[in-house]
Parts: sequence; structure tokens; C-alpha cells
Amino acid sequence: PGGYKAPLGWLNPLFKIGSEQKLKQDDLYSVLPEDRSQHLGEELQGYWDREVLRAKKDAREPSLMRAIVKCYWKFYFILGLLTFLEEGTKVVQPIFLGKIIIYVENYDPTNYATLYEAYGYAAALSACVLLWAILHHLCFYHIQRVGMRLRVAVCHMIYRKAVRLNNSAMGKTTTGQIVNLLSNDVNRFDQVTMFFHYLWVGPLLALTVTTLLWIEIGMPCLAGMAILIILLLLQSCFGKLFSSLRSKTAALTDDRIRTISEFITGIRTIKMYAWENLFANLITISRRWIFVGKVMSLLFNMLSRLVITFLPRSKHRLISWLQSPSAVILETKIIKSAPVSNVSPSICHEVMGPDAMILVF
Repeated sequence: PGGYKAPLGWLNPLFKIGSEQKLKQDDLYSVLPEDRSQHLGEELQGYWDREVLRAKKDAREPSLMRAIVKCYWKFYFILGLLTFLEEGTKVVQPIFLGKIIIYVENYDPTNYATLYEAYGYAAALSACVLLWAILHHLCFYHIQRVGMRLRVAVCHMIYRKAVRLNNSAMGKTTTGQIVNLLSNDVNRFDQVTMFFHYLWVGPLLALTVTTLLWIEIGMPCLAGMAILIILLLLQSCFGKLFSSLRSKTAALTDDRIRTISEFITGIRTIKMYAWENLFANLITISRRWIFVGKVMSLLFNMLSRLVITFLPRSKHRLISWLQSPSAVILETKIIKSAPVSNVSPSICHEVMGPDAMILVF
């Protein structure tokens, strides 16, 4: 029943078994029919076959991306709309909070109209918080499930292609390359599906927030948005360096796997000529460079995460400090009132999340 699935009550029997004994294979639930590798692989394979035929007619190279988009775009598009709604509920929360603060500042016990308006804003704020909590977990669950299904389908296609390779193709493709594709490269589908919608949600929300702040405080809002742009540019630099290091590390990993495969294939010749130390040194050097690349990648990833987690928490004060002097310089109405001084940094903080997600991977 839907009411039983919504609060995840179906996991209680599994938790009970796990508390009494170690879980075994028979204790786990079987994979759903729609999530099985055969079903997902054959579905994507059908779109790929049609893409190959269409590419032959158009005299071009077939595109796996087109096959993936045609296979999953409908459900993923709906999830994109839900993601936009989720982030939109976060943006309007500071606005409702500002209306409540205005009511408290101008409290009049005889004015029942403003009291009812305050009740309405409080109810809307509570509804937005509840709606965000529901949409956040719902969207991320289904988006991650789409990524999982895409990863499984691509793995099915790789395996199906690998068992059908002819001798000439097998000579150009090593087992290590196939293993690297199945164990490392396909994991990127999980990250892409999770953050892809923020490519359009982030800029759209940033434009909306800039408009709202312009109406509220005028020119000083540009100071707050300038901080967001600077942080995004800084994170973009880290992202490019991280991507470059990751590509180089992947190439070194492929080289190491290829060397090990050749080492195992020609082990008799290597033993006969006593080349063990030479090949061992080659593998050691390759692993050392891979380790250096991994460490540098983790360093840039940490700096990128720092922009997302630490700086957004501290930029409330920074935005307020910059917006207030800019308002004085421009001789506009200073934004020292409680509603504006609370709402404008909060709105900028809410839009920082989607914009930062654009470059997180």
C-alpha cells in the first residue's frame, strides 16, 4: 500500500532480522522487475539500434547520448520540474519571513486584517518548509534511481558488446579497459543525473532573485549577487583543475592496467629474460603518479566543497556588510530595517545552493 511505502515501513522486517542475526542473501529483497539489468539493457539497446540505423541513413556517427535522451527524457523532465519547484520553495521562504517580521514591527492589536495576513504568511511559510522536505527526498531518490538505471543499462550494453568482439577488436581492447569502464567510468552517470537540472535551475533562480532584490532594495542588491558570481568563478577554476587531473589520472590508470595485462600475457618471456624488476619498476612508477594525481584531485575537490559548505554559511554577514555601504554610497534608502536586512542575505543564501551545484561535479 502507498501509505505503507511512504514512511518506509516496509524496511522494518528487514531491520528486525538484522538486529537478530547477520543478514544473508536470502533475507534481502529481490530486485524489482523494472530495475533488472536485462530489462534496462534491452530497453536502451533498442533505442541504440534505432540510432545506429538513423545514423547510417544520415551518414554520421551514432550518438549514445541521443539514445539515452530518447530513452529517459520524459520521466527525467518531470523530475526537473519538481527540482525547480523544490528550489523555488526555498527562495520564497525568506519573503514570507520578511512579511511576518513587518507585521511584528508594526504590531497593532486592533487591526485584525493584518493579523489574518500574518497568519496566512505563517501558514505559507510552514507549507513551503513541509513541501521542500517532501520534494527534496522524493526528487533525489528518483533522480538517483534514474542514474542507477542508466548505469546498469550501459553496463549491460558494454558486457553485450564485449562478448561479441571479434579477434581483431579483442587485440585492440584489453580486459583492463573493459573493467575500468564497468567499475569507474559508468559511475559518472549517477553524478550527472543528480546535478544536471541545476544547469538551468540555478541561473533561472539567480535571475529571479536578482529581480526580487532589485524591487526590494534597488542597486545594492548587485553587491550580494557579485559575491555569488565571484564564488562561482572561484569554484569553476577549482572544477576545471579537478577535471583535468581526473582525466590525466584516468589515462594513467588505463596505462597501468594495460601494462599489467601485457605483463601477465607475456609472463613466460619476461621470466626467461629476467625482466621482472623492469616491469615492477614501471608499475611502481605508474602507481606513484596515479597516487599523486588522486591526492591533488582530492585537494581541489576539498577546496571546491569548501566553497559550497563553509563560505555560504559565512556570507550572510559579508553580503550585509557590502550591501549597506553600497546603499550609502548610492544614497539610496539604507537597508537597516529588520525585514530587509534579514530577507536579502537569506535569499542570496538560498540561491547559492543551486548555483554551486552546477559545478560540484
